[in-house]
Amino acid sequence: MNTTVAECCPGRPVTIGRPLSGYGTHIVDESLRPVPRGEKGELFISGPTLARGYFHDSALTGERFLEGSGFQGARRVYRTGDLVRCTADGELEFCGRLDTQVKIRGFRVELCEVETVLREHPRVRAAAVRLVEREGLQQLAACVVVDGPPERLDRGEVLSLLEGRLPP
Repeated sequence: MNTTVAECCPGRPVTIGRPLSGYGTHIVDESLRPVPRGEKGELFISGPTLARGYFHDSALTGERFLEGSGFQGARRVYRTGDLVRCTADGELEFCGRLDTQVKIRGFRVELCEVETVLREHPRVRAAAVRLVEREGLQQLAACVVVDGPPERLDRGEVLSLLEGRLPP
């Protein structure tokens, strides 16, 4: 769903832009109250092409899609997880993420989902995954805490587990 549009010009910072006609952008604090212009807050979006939810995931749908929210007249909004601020000229400036979602080669990846799959391995007690850049390429890197000697953790077995449960 495209909600905003921005004109990119040389010498001007790239922004998320402004909402398209018929769409809404709402910047709120942790209590879901609008923040003053220039202050950072979480971006919620609304509009006629907003999805109904996540396919077969009612828990995530309930977390991300809010009904009857009262966001400037919007009946339904989507919590993006983006931290933004509204500039003096009304453009939305991206300031970061409020969760562990990253983008790799255009694909959104939830780091906590990768960590959850790693912890399914019988020898892995804890896992942390981060986005790193090596030789100009973005990659995921994982650090795990294992039960028993670490040299006995079969790397191929762990990779097979990941490949079997996660998209390439």
